[in-house]
Amino acid sequence: MHIDSLIELTRSSLKLGIYAFAAVLLFYLAGYLFLYRKYLFGKKRISPLYFLWLMIMCWYLAVIINVTLAGRGEVYSYRIAPLFSSYREAWYNASVTEWRNIILNYCLFIPLGILLPLGIRFFRKMYRVGAAALILTLSIEIIQVMHKSGIFEFDDILGNVIGAFIGYGFFGIALYIYSRKKSVEIPLRRIIGLQIPLFLLIIAYVLLILVYNIKTLGNNSYGFYYGYDPESLTVSSEINLDDKEKTIPLYKAPVLTPDEAVEFACEISDRLGSGGYKKTKDVFDDYVLLRDAPDADGLIRSGSGMTNEQHSSFCLVHYRGGIYENTIFSGAGVGISLEEGNEESQIREILQQYGEEVPDGYDFSIWRKTKYIYEYDFVPYGEKTLYGTMAFRPQFNSYENNVMKCDYAGDYTIISMAEAYNRINEGKFRVRSMDKNLDNIKEYRIKITGCSLIYELDSKGYLQPDYKFTCTVNDKEKEIIIPALR
Repeated sequence: MHIDSLIELTRSSLKLGIYAFAAVLLFYLAGYLFLYRKYLFGKKRISPLYFLWLMIMCWYLAVIINVTLAGRGEVYSYRIAPLFSSYREAWYNASVTEWRNIILNYCLFIPLGILLPLGIRFFRKMYRVGAAALILTLSIEIIQVMHKSGIFEFDDILGNVIGAFIGYGFFGIALYIYSRKKSVEIPLRRIIGLQIPLFLLIIAYVLLILVYNIKTLGNNSYGFYYGYDPESLTVSSEINLDDKEKTIPLYKAPVLTPDEAVEFACEISDRLGSGGYKKTKDVFDDYVLLRDAPDADGLIRSGSGMTNEQHSSFCLVHYRGGIYENTIFSGAGVGISLEEGNEESQIREILQQYGEEVPDGYDFSIWRKTKYIYEYDFVPYGEKTLYGTMAFRPQFNSYENNVMKCDYAGDYTIISMAEAYNRINEGKFRVRSMDKNLDNIKEYRIKITGCSLIYELDSKGYLQPDYKFTCTVNDKEKEIIIPALR
């Protein structure tokens, strides 16, 4: 979740909290002061501290509703995500965002573990707090499925209950400190025991970090984390499947730090001749976005006074691979016309004017006369190896330099095509562009029509090989990706 999303979530939760505060206050005035005290002559008083606790609890529950149920789009999948599937997905993707969402699941229920025993004596037992958290999170998951606002995930339930236990541990620490001031003895070993869920969680994450840092290669985003029931699959093939393993070279692409990516984006911007304008940048988990334009918000305005020789640009630089995308605006604000039959040399000249080198050894292709592509398939380049594509879109005056200058990283063994095919039969696969309706059927008819070896960047910048099976899934054209490394 980006910082802007957190700010927006905080703002909407604050508004919802104000509404909850008003509702509780109205209930207090009408129910307690007017009905109970005046007409029923009740003598039991609500202390100011208890009323404050009640207000905070209502605000917290309003936040829970806002975060888990409100403002969500429809979800059409009725699959029940197996336990630990979100952890495995975050591991294979090495995604900061996905790990952050998992951690937020803990944090969301930590206040519940503190507030329940603080305001209600019945919940002074840890297992009762856990039971309350389980009932609440289970109710949320069921409501999400019923209203198509989410899928049923055991990992959400696990994370929420762990968060409640951690919160109860914090309550235990506060109670221990308070009891010391009141000269009441609470065994320290009991308070330490309440911290076991937090200690185990910290140890688990430390071990994950150590394992990740020790291993040479990064995580492949197409790694299997949960798949399909083999009984529901009918798999056939129209191609010959090679059953021999191979040894192939692997290459490592550059990996930039956020600061290096910003510096690189500024260098590209200056090279395009848009230096001197106001630069604005956004730093995300996987890339940085630099806007270099006359206006403070990075947008080109009509009547800005730019000439045809002046340029401004949007530059997006990815950390892994050091690849980037550029959109260049001229004063005229129009695309570039190309002479038919001479596109290749014209585009090379344009890119060279932008300071972009186009090394030899590429395959040139045209996609629907809107995208002109220079492709490099492990082409030697001094001590480096070029892999990737450089694409130019004349109608937008934009280009993508996805050509990576890689270093040789050693020879590795890959599984055979036949073994990759067997993994499809076992249901251990990922589908690119899975149709939302395909998630809700009981039988999958998969027909393999082709197979090729492709390379994708892993989380550490290595180009890992994958088998890409082109196929039809219930008569819909899809692609199935199987990691190829042994």
